[in-house]
Amino acid sequence: MQLNVRKHQFQGTLMETGDRSFCLICVSGSEGGIIGAQMIARAFYKKGIPSLAVAYFKTRQTAPALCEIPIELMEHAAGFLLNRGYARIGIYGFSKGAEFALLSATQIPQLSVVIASSPSCCVFEGFTSKKLSAGRSSWSWRGLPLPYIPMDGLTKELVLAKKRNHEFGFSAEYNVWLDSPCSDQASIPVEQIHGPVLLLSARDDEMWPSEQMGQRIVARLQQHEFPYPVRHEVYSPASHLLCPIPVPIGFPFQAERMHPGACRAARASALDLAVSWIRQQL
Repeated sequence: MQLNVRKHQFQGTLMETGDRSFCLICVSGSEGGIIGAQMIARAFYKKGIPSLAVAYFKTRQTAPALCEIPIELMEHAAGFLLNRGYARIGIYGFSKGAEFALLSATQIPQLSVVIASSPSCCVFEGFTSKKLSAGRSSWSWRGLPLPYIPMDGLTKELVLAKKRNHEFGFSAEYNVWLDSPCSDQASIPVEQIHGPVLLLSARDDEMWPSEQMGQRIVARLQQHEFPYPVRHEVYSPASHLLCPIPVPIGFPFQAERMHPGACRAARASALDLAVSWIRQQL
Protein backbone atom coordinates (compact mmCIF):
# COMPACT_ATOMS: atom_id res chain seq x y z
CA MET A 1 0.00 0.00 0.00
CA GLN A 2 1.42 3.36 -1.09
CA LEU A 3 0.86 6.32 1.24
CA ASN A 4 1.34 9.95 0.25
CA VAL A 5 1.93 13.26 1.95
CA ARG A 6 -1.22 14.92 0.61
CA LYS A 7 -3.56 12.31 2.10
CA HIS A 8 -1.59 10.84 5.01
CA GLN A 9 0.90 13.65 5.88
CA PHE A 10 3.84 11.33 5.23
CA GLN A 11 5.17 9.24 2.35
CA GLY A 12 5.44 5.51 2.89
CA THR A 13 4.92 1.95 1.75
CA LEU A 14 2.95 -0.40 4.02
CA MET A 15 3.62 -4.16 3.87
CA GLU A 16 0.98 -6.10 5.81
CA THR A 17 0.68 -9.73 6.83
CA GLY A 18 -2.85 -9.67 8.30
CA ASP A 19 -1.59 -9.61 11.88
CA ARG A 20 -2.46 -6.30 13.57
CA SER A 21 -0.67 -6.94 16.88
CA PHE A 22 2.48 -5.04 15.82
CA CYS A 23 3.94 -3.02 12.96
CA LEU A 24 7.51 -1.80 12.46
CA ILE A 25 8.23 1.62 10.96
CA CYS A 26 11.49 1.52 8.96
CA VAL A 27 13.71 4.43 7.94
CA SER A 28 17.06 4.37 6.15
CA GLY A 29 20.09 6.66 6.25
CA SER A 30 21.54 9.79 4.72
CA GLU A 31 21.17 8.50 1.16
CA GLY A 32 17.57 9.70 1.33
CA GLY A 33 14.67 8.56 -0.82
CA ILE A 34 12.45 5.64 0.01
CA ILE A 35 14.17 2.69 -1.71
CA GLY A 36 16.46 1.89 1.24
CA ALA A 37 13.58 2.03 3.70
CA GLN A 38 11.54 -0.24 1.44
CA MET A 39 14.38 -2.79 1.33
CA ILE A 40 14.63 -2.80 5.11
CA ALA A 41 10.85 -3.05 5.54
CA ARG A 42 10.66 -5.88 3.00
CA ALA A 43 13.33 -7.84 4.89
CA PHE A 44 11.24 -7.70 8.07
CA TYR A 45 8.05 -8.39 6.13
CA LYS A 46 9.60 -11.56 4.73
CA LYS A 47 10.25 -12.62 8.33
CA GLY A 48 6.55 -12.23 9.08
CA ILE A 49 6.59 -8.75 10.63
CA PRO A 50 4.25 -6.10 9.18
CA SER A 51 6.36 -3.10 8.20
CA LEU A 52 5.96 0.49 7.07
CA ALA A 53 8.77 2.10 5.05
CA VAL A 54 8.82 5.88 5.52
CA ALA A 55 10.67 8.48 3.44
CA TYR A 56 11.80 11.62 5.21
CA PHE A 57 13.77 13.52 2.57
CA LYS A 58 14.99 13.52 -1.04
CA THR A 59 11.77 12.46 -2.75
CA ARG A 60 9.25 14.49 -4.73
CA GLN A 61 6.99 14.58 -1.67
CA THR A 62 9.61 15.35 0.99
CA ALA A 63 12.36 17.88 1.71
CA PRO A 64 15.25 18.06 -0.78
CA ALA A 65 17.93 17.91 1.95
CA LEU A 66 18.42 16.36 5.38
CA CYS A 67 17.86 19.60 7.25
CA GLU A 68 15.30 20.40 9.98
CA ILE A 69 13.23 17.33 9.12
CA PRO A 70 10.08 17.40 11.30
CA ILE A 71 9.80 14.54 13.78
CA GLU A 72 6.04 14.94 13.31
CA LEU A 73 6.42 12.73 10.22
CA MET A 74 6.77 9.78 12.58
CA GLU A 75 3.86 11.03 14.67
CA HIS A 76 1.68 10.95 11.55
CA ALA A 77 2.95 7.48 10.62
CA ALA A 78 2.29 6.12 14.12
CA GLY A 79 -1.17 7.68 14.16
CA PHE A 80 -1.99 6.10 10.80
CA LEU A 81 -1.01 2.64 12.07
CA LEU A 82 -2.99 3.05 15.29
CA ASN A 83 -6.07 4.09 13.31
CA ARG A 84 -5.55 1.04 11.13
CA GLY A 85 -5.86 -1.16 14.20
CA TYR A 86 -2.26 -2.01 15.11
CA ALA A 87 -1.93 -2.64 18.83
CA ARG A 88 1.78 -1.80 19.14
CA ILE A 89 4.25 0.07 16.97
CA GLY A 90 8.02 -0.14 16.78
CA ILE A 91 10.62 1.79 14.83
CA TYR A 92 13.82 0.68 13.10
CA GLY A 93 16.35 3.20 11.88
CA PHE A 94 19.70 2.81 10.19
CA SER A 95 22.57 5.34 10.47
CA LYS A 96 21.06 8.84 10.22
CA GLY A 97 17.72 7.06 10.34
CA ALA A 98 18.78 5.55 13.68
CA GLU A 99 19.29 9.08 14.97
CA PHE A 100 15.79 9.89 13.69
CA ALA A 101 14.31 6.72 15.23
CA LEU A 102 15.79 7.32 18.68
CA LEU A 103 14.71 10.97 18.65
CA SER A 104 11.21 10.09 17.48
CA ALA A 105 10.77 7.55 20.26
CA THR A 106 11.69 10.18 22.87
CA GLN A 107 8.79 12.35 21.72
CA ILE A 108 6.20 9.80 20.56
CA PRO A 109 5.26 7.33 23.31
CA GLN A 110 3.37 5.09 20.86
CA LEU A 111 6.77 3.97 19.50
CA SER A 112 7.26 1.28 22.13
CA VAL A 113 10.03 -0.83 20.55
CA VAL A 114 13.18 0.82 19.17
CA ILE A 115 15.93 -0.69 17.03
CA ALA A 116 18.84 1.56 16.07
CA SER A 117 21.40 0.16 13.64
CA SER A 118 24.74 2.01 13.41
CA PRO A 119 23.31 4.50 15.90
CA SER A 120 24.06 8.06 16.90
CA CYS A 121 23.90 9.33 20.48
CA CYS A 122 23.51 12.99 19.49
CA VAL A 123 21.81 15.28 17.02
CA PHE A 124 24.29 16.38 14.39
CA GLU A 125 24.19 19.24 11.94
CA GLY A 126 22.03 18.77 8.87
CA PHE A 127 23.21 18.39 5.28
CA THR A 128 22.61 20.37 2.14
CA SER A 129 21.48 18.55 -0.98
CA LYS A 130 25.19 18.21 -1.84
CA LYS A 131 25.95 16.53 1.52
CA LEU A 132 27.76 19.54 2.95
CA SER A 133 27.19 21.26 6.29
CA ALA A 134 23.85 23.08 6.29
CA GLY A 135 24.47 25.31 9.30
CA ARG A 136 21.15 24.11 10.73
CA SER A 137 19.91 21.16 12.72
CA SER A 138 19.00 17.86 11.10
CA TRP A 139 15.65 17.73 12.93
CA SER A 140 12.83 19.86 14.27
CA TRP A 141 9.95 19.33 16.68
CA ARG A 142 6.82 21.45 16.87
CA GLY A 143 8.40 23.93 14.49
CA LEU A 144 11.59 24.43 16.48
CA PRO A 145 15.02 23.13 15.37
CA LEU A 146 16.68 20.79 17.85
CA PRO A 147 20.09 21.62 19.36
CA TYR A 148 22.87 20.04 17.31
CA ILE A 149 26.60 19.46 17.10
CA PRO A 150 28.18 21.51 14.29
CA MET A 151 30.27 19.53 11.84
CA ASP A 152 33.10 22.02 11.53
CA GLY A 153 35.45 21.33 8.64
CA LEU A 154 33.04 19.26 6.55
CA THR A 155 34.02 20.97 3.33
CA LYS A 156 33.61 20.04 -0.31
CA GLU A 157 37.38 19.50 -0.49
CA LEU A 158 37.31 17.02 2.40
CA VAL A 159 34.43 15.04 0.89
CA LEU A 160 36.14 14.88 -2.51
CA ALA A 161 39.42 13.77 -0.91
CA LYS A 162 37.62 10.92 0.87
CA LYS A 163 36.05 9.80 -2.38
CA ARG A 164 39.36 9.95 -4.26
CA ASN A 165 41.01 7.77 -1.62
CA HIS A 166 38.12 5.26 -1.75
CA GLU A 167 37.75 5.57 2.03
CA PHE A 168 34.44 7.33 2.42
CA GLY A 169 34.29 7.50 6.21
CA PHE A 170 34.29 10.24 8.80
CA SER A 171 34.84 8.44 12.14
CA ALA A 172 37.90 10.57 13.00
CA GLU A 173 35.96 13.76 12.32
CA TYR A 174 32.93 12.58 14.29
CA ASN A 175 35.12 11.78 17.30
CA VAL A 176 36.30 15.40 17.26
CA TRP A 177 32.76 16.72 16.85
CA LEU A 178 31.53 14.55 19.74
CA ASP A 179 34.03 16.26 22.04
CA SER A 180 32.65 19.70 21.22
CA PRO A 181 31.02 21.86 23.94
CA CYS A 182 27.65 21.35 22.21
CA SER A 183 27.58 17.57 22.72
CA ASP A 184 25.76 17.59 26.07
CA GLN A 185 22.99 19.86 24.87
CA ALA A 186 22.68 17.89 21.62
CA SER A 187 22.58 14.46 23.28
CA ILE A 188 19.44 12.47 22.52
CA PRO A 189 17.39 12.10 25.74
CA VAL A 190 17.00 8.35 25.25
CA GLU A 191 15.78 7.91 28.83
CA GLN A 192 12.44 9.35 27.61
CA ILE A 193 11.82 6.33 25.36
CA HIS A 194 8.78 4.27 26.41
CA GLY A 195 10.00 0.77 25.62
CA PRO A 196 12.91 -1.60 25.00
CA VAL A 197 15.91 -0.48 22.97
CA LEU A 198 18.15 -2.62 20.74
CA LEU A 199 21.39 -1.11 19.42
CA LEU A 200 23.35 -2.73 16.58
CA SER A 201 26.88 -1.44 16.03
CA ALA A 202 29.93 -2.28 13.96
CA ARG A 203 33.34 -2.20 15.61
CA ASP A 204 34.85 -1.40 12.21
CA ASP A 205 32.40 1.39 11.41
CA GLU A 206 34.26 3.88 9.25
CA MET A 207 31.41 6.31 8.62
CA TRP A 208 30.99 7.30 12.28
CA PRO A 209 31.91 5.68 15.63
CA SER A 210 28.68 3.77 16.14
CA GLU A 211 30.10 1.41 18.78
CA GLN A 212 31.26 4.30 20.96
CA MET A 213 28.02 6.20 20.43
CA GLY A 214 26.06 3.07 21.30
CA GLN A 215 28.07 2.81 24.49
CA ARG A 216 27.17 6.41 25.31
CA ILE A 217 23.50 5.61 24.82
CA VAL A 218 23.70 2.60 27.14
CA ALA A 219 25.58 4.62 29.76
CA ARG A 220 22.95 7.35 29.66
CA LEU A 221 20.14 4.82 30.03
CA GLN A 222 21.90 3.19 32.98
CA GLN A 223 22.51 6.57 34.58
CA HIS A 224 18.78 7.32 34.43
CA GLU A 225 17.82 3.78 35.61
CA PHE A 226 15.93 3.07 32.41
CA PRO A 227 13.15 0.59 33.28
CA TYR A 228 13.00 -1.26 29.94
CA PRO A 229 15.27 -3.93 28.43
CA VAL A 230 18.37 -2.65 26.61
CA ARG A 231 20.81 -4.59 24.45
CA HIS A 232 23.84 -3.38 22.55
CA GLU A 233 25.23 -5.91 20.09
CA VAL A 234 28.58 -5.15 18.46
CA TYR A 235 29.63 -6.95 15.26
CA SER A 236 33.12 -7.50 13.89
CA PRO A 237 34.15 -7.77 11.12
CA ALA A 238 31.31 -5.56 9.94
CA SER A 239 30.89 -2.20 8.28
CA HIS A 240 28.64 0.78 8.86
CA LEU A 241 26.15 -0.89 6.50
CA LEU A 242 24.70 -3.10 9.22
CA CYS A 243 21.19 -3.29 7.80
CA PRO A 244 19.38 -5.67 5.43
CA ILE A 245 20.21 -4.03 2.10
CA PRO A 246 22.42 -5.33 -0.73
CA VAL A 247 25.86 -3.73 -0.87
CA PRO A 248 27.60 -3.14 -4.24
CA ILE A 249 30.93 -4.86 -4.78
CA GLY A 250 33.82 -2.50 -4.14
CA PHE A 251 31.83 -0.23 -1.83
CA PRO A 252 34.20 2.38 -0.33
CA PHE A 253 34.34 0.89 3.17
CA GLN A 254 37.50 -1.02 3.93
CA ALA A 255 35.66 -3.65 5.97
CA GLU A 256 33.38 -4.40 3.01
CA ARG A 257 36.35 -4.85 0.66
CA MET A 258 38.47 -6.91 3.05
CA HIS A 259 35.72 -9.03 4.64
CA PRO A 260 32.75 -9.13 2.23
CA GLY A 261 31.51 -12.50 3.46
CA ALA A 262 31.77 -11.57 7.11
CA CYS A 263 29.97 -8.27 6.46
CA ARG A 264 27.13 -10.11 4.71
CA ALA A 265 26.96 -12.55 7.63
CA ALA A 266 26.87 -9.66 10.11
CA ARG A 267 23.95 -8.07 8.25
CA ALA A 268 22.06 -11.35 8.28
CA SER A 269 22.81 -11.94 11.96
CA ALA A 270 21.75 -8.40 12.88
CA LEU A 271 18.45 -8.88 11.05
CA ASP A 272 17.80 -12.20 12.79
CA LEU A 273 18.58 -10.64 16.16
CA ALA A 274 16.24 -7.72 15.47
CA VAL A 275 13.42 -10.10 14.51
CA SER A 276 13.90 -12.26 17.60
CA TRP A 277 14.18 -9.14 19.78
CA ILE A 278 10.84 -7.87 18.49
CA ARG A 279 9.15 -11.19 19.12
CA GLN A 280 10.65 -11.42 22.58
CA GLN A 281 9.40 -7.95 23.53
CA LEU A 282 5.90 -8.72 22.25
